[in-house]
Amino acid sequence: MTDRHWHPYQSALIGDPHPRILAEWPRQSGKSMTIAFKIAALARQADLAGDVDGSSWLICSRSEAQARQVMRRWVRTFCSALQMVVEYGERAMEVETADRGRVRVLAHEVHLPAGGRITAISGEPDAARGFTGNVWVDELAFHPRPRDLWRAIVPVTSKRGLRIIVTSTPRGNAGLWHELATGDESTWSRHRLDIHQAVRQGLDQDPDALRRTLKDELAWRQEYLCEHVEYGGAWLSYEVIDACQHPSAGDPDRYPESHSGKCYWGWDVARARHFSVQAVAEDVAGCLVVREMIEMTNTPYHVQHARLDGLVQRFRMVRGALDRTGLGDPVLEEVQRRHGAFGVDGVWFTAAQKLALGTTLKNAMEENRLRIPEGETLREDLHSVELAGTRGGQMSLVAPDSEAGHADRFWALALVAWAASGQPERFDYRPAGRAGRPDWQPRDVMERRRSRLAESRGGGRANWSRDHRRAM
Repeated sequence: MTDRHWHPYQSALIGDPHPRILAEWPRQSGKSMTIAFKIAALARQADLAGDVDGSSWLICSRSEAQARQVMRRWVRTFCSALQMVVEYGERAMEVETADRGRVRVLAHEVHLPAGGRITAISGEPDAARGFTGNVWVDELAFHPRPRDLWRAIVPVTSKRGLRIIVTSTPRGNAGLWHELATGDESTWSRHRLDIHQAVRQGLDQDPDALRRTLKDELAWRQEYLCEHVEYGGAWLSYEVIDACQHPSAGDPDRYPESHSGKCYWGWDVARARHFSVQAVAEDVAGCLVVREMIEMTNTPYHVQHARLDGLVQRFRMVRGALDRTGLGDPVLEEVQRRHGAFGVDGVWFTAAQKLALGTTLKNAMEENRLRIPEGETLREDLHSVELAGTRGGQMSLVAPDSEAGHADRFWALALVAWAASGQPERFDYRPAGRAGRPDWQPRDVMERRRSRLAESRGGGRANWSRDHRRAM
């Protein structure tokens, strides 16, 4: 490819020799294609010189689906055109994290002639550790744990001569991306563009039509004008919520009698002040369809557990997640004692974890992978959650505490989406032939007692291993 195939703003980025580049471009302006070509061209140059580290790149995408797309659609295509692909493949990586056990990450890789490789993964921070090479972080503002990711990838490029490229559209006026994009450090080469500038330089788009179609002024200013606007609006717009509502959702009778459909479950635990909400969704061809939502207020825990017992009997549960913060810990233990047949993930509702949960739900709804029941109560509950910036520059999801609840339905659905997203189990179990229910142990207890439990193998007790994963 030559420069005449690129718009001026694309050529400027491709030709920028600076080792640290920040690019803030509007949506659908050719960002992924441009960066992928730059990576392929730089990798070829280093590959011809026999520089393995210089030809190696790590691409951290927001999700596994985006990592696959950028690798298959652009990187592999450009590397093939430059005649330097030795092999393309995918491999599963088992990554051990400090707080969530073992995580399975799918890596998409192009192996180069001189021994380098270009690897694309989802933005799991601990998966980036151990690499040496150049890095491209895409959509940094939309990663669930951007600061953890940043701490993991910066050392990857610490060797002299290596490069780092960071791209994103804005997401509010706080957070790591805001700090990088609006800072005055001379260590970065910045490429900033809005939709009008891109169109003037040749991009085939109609900004007025885009704005009318989007019908969301905040999204327009962020996604297309690249403004770092102050958040004060809802995390989920009415348009997104309405698009996910479906008349068949929320009807348990639509679940097949054969109980063949895989289901995921979430429980936002409460006792008195807030609603305790249990939600179940069936995976139907990759789309989560809510089959039942149970709302309880001022309900004894033994009654709440009985309601869950009924859900487990009616649906084929694959994995579940519940809020273990505060009163949720004993509830979690009881759920594990009663229902050890499927994975149960106890989630601490820290500010960072709530943002990760909310991001998982938001992604599922924006990508049209969730069907929710119709109704004004649920609609307003989902719309009540807002993204706010803290004084420390962190982002937090907040919701008003009212008679209608504290976004309890929102969090129950977020836990469902979290359970269905492939997050690792926190409880691993291998039966040893004993009849009856296993004695579940939390992972931290399991770790401390690992050696002692190993001695009991074959002795009629449940045996635990951190490396053993139940087949899903």
